[in-house]
Amino acid sequence: MNRMQVEARNNIKTKVVLIEKWIKQGLPLAQDSNGNDLYKNDLPIFYKDMPKSIPMFRRWCDPLTGVTGTNENALNSFMSDLKGGMTKLELQALIDKLKIKQEEQEVAFTKKGLAYWEDLVKLKEKMISRQNDDISSLSIEVNDLKIDLQCEKEKINDLTEQMSIEINALTEQNKKLRERLERASSFKVVK
Repeated sequence: MNRMQVEARNNIKTKVVLIEKWIKQGLPLAQDSNGNDLYKNDLPIFYKDMPKSIPMFRRWCDPLTGVTGTNENALNSFMSDLKGGMTKLELQALIDKLKIKQEEQEVAFTKKGLAYWEDLVKLKEKMISRQNDDISSLSIEVNDLKIDLQCEKEKINDLTEQMSIEINALTEQNKKLRERLERASSFKVVK
């Protein structure tokens, strides 16, 4: 990878780490130029540039958080790297968790008592449903990959068997040609 690709990958990883932090600790509130949290009608104003989709994640740029926009090729490379990246489904699941965290925080600030807890339960059920969908999708993907792997193993076995047959045939042909060559070299030339 060249320097620009490494920087793009690091930027994507910074975005992922930031989202994971917000999911655990809560979304930050918007602030004025003096660093004071902003409220409207006694309700907090949350960070406005939160990515709500993969395209928004890709374009997400905010000097306050230290993230910049990412080109599509770099993001696709990140999503196809099984070791150092994450799949498209995993990234979408992370973004969905962030959206639920925002809803959870909004509920906490706008509801009181039993209504808050009822809405919180609904949000958690929604999150579980999304995670179940993600698990189902990933399970299907794993099964498809297992089938593909088995097909490739069978192709390799077929090719190995075919190559073995061809090698044996060539070995036999080589043996016959050597025998003919030996017989031909034993002939004496008469002048």
